[in-house]
Amino acid sequence: MGPNDTPPQAEMQIVSADYFSTIGVPVLRGRTFDDTERIGSEEVAIISRSMAERHWAGRDPIGARISGDGGDSWMRVVGVVGDVRDHALDEEPTDAFYLAFAQYPGGGNVLIRSQVEPGRIAKRATAVVHAIDPDMPVDAVRTLLEVRLNSLAPRRLTASLLTLFALLALLIAATGIGGVLAFSVSQRTREIGVRLALGARRAQVLGLVLRQGGSMVAAGLLLGVVGAVWLARFMEGLVFGVGPRDPLTLAAVCLTLAAVGVLASLGPARRATAVDPVTALRNG
Repeated sequence: MGPNDTPPQAEMQIVSADYFSTIGVPVLRGRTFDDTERIGSEEVAIISRSMAERHWAGRDPIGARISGDGGDSWMRVVGVVGDVRDHALDEEPTDAFYLAFAQYPGGGNVLIRSQVEPGRIAKRATAVVHAIDPDMPVDAVRTLLEVRLNSLAPRRLTASLLTLFALLALLIAATGIGGVLAFSVSQRTREIGVRLALGARRAQVLGLVLRQGGSMVAAGLLLGVVGAVWLARFMEGLVFGVGPRDPLTLAAVCLTLAAVGVLASLGPARRATAVDPVTALRNG
C-alpha cells in the first residue's frame, strides 16, 4: 500500500469464545478463541468472510497478520466466520474482524441463548451480574427478535400500507370487471336469447362471457407485469431475501389476479345462462 493510499476499512468487535455459536454464525475456516488467549499472550483475531474474500482472494488468510492501529500492534488471524448484517437486513455485510474479550476486557453486551422464557432469563442474568458487582448497571434487556422487529418497523409499516392499497385496488378491479360484464350481458340479452333459441348450450354461453372477462384480465396482467418489472427498482429496499423481479412471485401474483378475475366474471356469466330465449326475443 502506498503512502497516500487509504487503508482498508473494517469494523472491530470484541467478543468471547462462545459468541459465534450463541448467535449462530458458522466458523468457515480455522478456529474461534480459546483459553490460550490472555492479556500478554499473542494477540489474535477472527475475520469475516467478506473481509477474507476482499483481501485474501484465492489465498488462505489463516496465519496472516493484521493491524487495527496503523501498524503499531499486530494480530494473527486464527479463523474466518460467516458475515453478519449488524446494521440492517437490506445492507450488504461489511468487513469485520473480532478480538478476544479475554485480551481486551471491558464493558459490553451480553448475549444469552436459551430455551427458557426470556423474562426469566433476564432476571437471572441480572442477579448473576449483581452478585459479581452490585454497582454494575444492567439495562436494555431485549430479545434478538425484538431488536430485529424494531429495525424492520418502518419497512413493515410501508409494506403493510402497500398491501392494504393493493387489496383495495384488487377489490376495485374485481368490481370493475364484474360491472363491465354485467353491462355487456344486459346489452347482449337479445343476442344471447337468439343463440339459445338456435340451439346453443348454456355452457357455451357461460364460456362466451368468461372469455370476454378473461380477455380483460389478460390485458390487465400484461400491462401489470410490464409495469411491475419497470417499477421493481423502487421496491428493492422493502424486500429481503426475495428479488424484486422474482419470477415465482410474479407468477403467484398473476395466478391470484387471474383467479380473482374469473370469480368476478362468474356472476354475470351465470346470469347470462339464465336468460329465457322467449322473453329475450319478445322484449328485444
